[in-house]
Amino acid sequence: MLFEAHKAAASVTLNFIESLKDKTVNFKINSDVTDANGKTTKGQEVIVPLLSIVKVPYLTFDSLSVSFNYNISQVYRQEDKSLQKAELKASTKGALAAFIDASLSGSIEHSRTRENVSNRGGSLEIKLHISETQIPAGLDKVISAIVENIPIPESPKK
Repeated sequence: MLFEAHKAAASVTLNFIESLKDKTVNFKINSDVTDANGKTTKGQEVIVPLLSIVKVPYLTFDSLSVSFNYNISQVYRQEDKSLQKAELKASTKGALAAFIDASLSGSIEHSRTRENVSNRGGSLEIKLHISETQIPAGLDKVISAIVENIPIPESPKK
């Protein structure tokens, strides 16, 4: 991934240089200049390559970090309870009452619990550290040569 980032940064720098290589800027110096023959000229114009006065972008991708956290928790609980009782009471009257007496009792209890909990979460963090480093030595020499060869008129001697 860092290789692709360096490749893209180099491409941007190359496109920047190519877009400026034939462009110039004219500067006018308003002071009077006298040449070696004693001829005085009012103002001079200097043509300067634009590449020599603008900052060339040169980026280095120092590091790349990717963090990914995701948490899923799911709780499912089911509880069933059942209790059953029955009751019945039967009795007789009269002469049989002394001999027969019956009872039956019961009850029914039912309980059901159901729980469903679901938690989801997540995070994504991307860190990219970019710094501007020194211009490559070859490009520095080319720009220095361009700057050194800009014709600047001499100022008048007093």
